[in-house]
Amino acid sequence: MELLDALVAGGATVLVPVLLDDRDLDWASWPSGVSLGIHAIADVEVALVPALAVSRRGVRLGRGGGSYDRALARVPAGVPLVALLYEGEILAEVPCDSWDVPVTAAITPSGWHRLT
Repeated sequence: MELLDALVAGGATVLVPVLLDDRDLDWASWPSGVSLGIHAIADVEVALVPALAVSRRGVRLGRGGGSYDRALARVPAGVPLVALLYEGEILAEVPCDSWDVPVTAAITPSGWHRLT
């Protein structure tokens, strides 16, 4: 929550996910909670996304529900998709399916990691 508050304090508009019954993601404004709809993510300048791990090629390992892959498919090409990770969670390979949307970078406590 500190990161979200700091981003808002710096002038950023921050969207947070709201899980829908069909496992898709709605988006709400932080901290107001105002619902913006599932297509709000299409207007972001950067997306910070959770992950259990990523590969050096940018394959993101989530929790297996597909919610973020559906949402990230709505983000225009060229928008940075960045996984938030701990050290040791950038791996040589992770399982990949045809619907997986790759991330372009990862942030760990040690810094920024560009993925190919």
